[in-house]
Amino acid sequence: MTVPLENLSFSTDPNVSHNLIAETLTLALATSFSFAYEAGGVTPVTSGTTGSRTVPQAVIVNCFRGRMHVAVANSEAFDAPEGAAFCIPAGQRHEIAFMSDQGVSRWSHVNMRILGTVDLLSLFELPVVYSAATGNAIGDINAALVDIADAPVSVARSLAMEGYGRLLASLVVGKTRLRPHAGRLIANIHRLRPVLEYVADNLADADIDGMSEVACLSASRFHAVFRDLLGIPPGTYLQTLRMRRAQQLLLTTDLPINEVARLAGHADPFHFSRLFRKLYGTSPKAYRSSVRAQGLGG
Repeated sequence: MTVPLENLSFSTDPNVSHNLIAETLTLALATSFSFAYEAGGVTPVTSGTTGSRTVPQAVIVNCFRGRMHVAVANSEAFDAPEGAAFCIPAGQRHEIAFMSDQGVSRWSHVNMRILGTVDLLSLFELPVVYSAATGNAIGDINAALVDIADAPVSVARSLAMEGYGRLLASLVVGKTRLRPHAGRLIANIHRLRPVLEYVADNLADADIDGMSEVACLSASRFHAVFRDLLGIPPGTYLQTLRMRRAQQLLLTTDLPINEVARLAGHADPFHFSRLFRKLYGTSPKAYRSSVRAQGLGG
């Protein structure tokens, strides 16, 4: 992984040293970084918006021509001038307004993970707006990813996708601060690596008993340890990953809702639909239709 750790701004955590943070993150990036490209384009855009939406990938956009105004839940709205780029974390509700009649957006929706299931970008203070120099470099990579994604499946295509994914990660996190206490979280994630890898490999079937067995702890003890280390219960962690998987399947496939539910680890499609509506304010069917109908320019 080519992320220049010396350029990262590490938030102070009195309980975790700078060197330990750097060493742990470097090891995770070197041994377990994965990049998944879900969608992207070099898209002419006119005045209008994406509508308010959440998507299960990070949204990385370069305003190649024109400018944009971006509203993000729980963050201040911001403007992105021509040449700039911005990154919105996966799962964060947002709306992108295109402010030019003849704009061009170079964009991608991607997942960058370490240790199987950990969203790399969740460790950093996002969203952030990048300068034109960095923004156009991000846009060049987004444009290259479009061409690579359209190429026939081959070893060369896979290597190119991985290489550009690493370059994109380097640019996105190289100008960004780690979140407060991210150092402690990184160290704790490393301690839980076997459990997180078990979840990544068995997302539809993983359960608390299986996670406890991998950790060699009783279920009650594991629940306490997991919550202490990651700040959320293991059940919440599983649910978050499964609903992200469901969003991804809804947007990238035409599978029936009951099959999406099954692949995302929900045996009862009716319970899945109720939970989806509770979390996202709409049914799985309506979510699929509305996000697709909005079109994608970012």
